Amino acid sequence: MGAIADYQDRYAVAEAHFAEALPLYQQLGDRRGENRCLSSLGVVAAVQGHDGAARDYLAASLEICRKIGDRQGEANTVNSLAVVEQRTGNLMRSEEEFVQSLVISREIGNQFLEAQCLNNLGWIVGQLGEYARSRTFLNEALTLQQEIGDRWVEALCRSNLGVISHEEGGARRSPKPPGAGSCHRPGDRRPPRRRNDPERAWRGGPDQA
Repeated sequence: MGAIADYQDRYAVAEAHFAEALPLYQQLGDRRGENRCLSSLGVVAAVQGHDGAARDYLAASLEICRKIGDRQGEANTVNSLAVVEQRTGNLMRSEEEFVQSLVISREIGNQFLEAQCLNNLGWIVGQLGEYARSRTFLNEALTLQQEIGDRWVEALCRSNLGVISHEEGGARRSPKPPGAGSCHRPGDRRPPRRRNDPERAWRGGPDQA
């Protein structure tokens, strides 16, 4: 029920269902089910702007992922934590977590998440005024998205490349402090929902609940 409500963007309803399911999984000792609920609660909280709660849920999910050796879940959860840090303006921490997620996504062969991490890293370092690194990340993401056929993220990469070029030109004319840009943030928009969509903008992988 929580997954259906989440799919339909009824986040408060989804949150209630996931919250009801969580103690049941805990009583049963089902760590994977518990992890799915915590991760889903974190994503739903983040989408609603409840960043503190999102951090807590995702941190708990990450701990379980590492204990049970769920590398896919770990990559997805670190990616979601990075988006939360980005939303709250902690760009350096966000960059560190996107790099962690990128490394794991490459190890497990998740190209969708790899491309999302590269795009998000391009935005982050662009906001920090590192335009050459930003273009490198975004071009890597663009190439990968063209290979795997994710048109939504491909379009976002192209848009971000345009914004970075514009901001770099503006910085040359009138330097401004790092982080003062307006490039598309990784958590700002999500792709249209598609049944069995291979990727979610927050999780970076198949729906977990």
